[in-house]
Amino acid sequence: IAANKEKLKFDVVYKNYFQILLKLLSKKPRYPSNINSQMHVLGFFKKNISSNEKKHFLEMIELYRQRKVPISSVNSILSSWIHRFDNQYLINQSFLNPFPAELIETDNSRFF
Repeated sequence: IAANKEKLKFDVVYKNYFQILLKLLSKKPRYPSNINSQMHVLGFFKKNISSNEKKHFLEMIELYRQRKVPISSVNSILSSWIHRFDNQYLINQSFLNPFPAELIETDNSRFF
């Protein structure tokens, strides 16, 4: 849509893009899809982490599957490995960084 190969007017491109964006954002990601993504990221580190680290990670995945911990609990583990092993491919993936930290409003945060 954004490439506008059909050379449509800006108003038409904007409307089409906005409608598709709203449709995409109207559905929450399903937790099985999140787990699939998390397991894929684990694959990048399976030779570099200890068996205890892998066991802990898989236990956290199971707790997430049971909805006992939030997705951030699992993603924090992955993020620590990404930085520990300096994996440049994963460091900027939107799955682990869904929005810039600068957008977090501290006066509206649940932590303050």
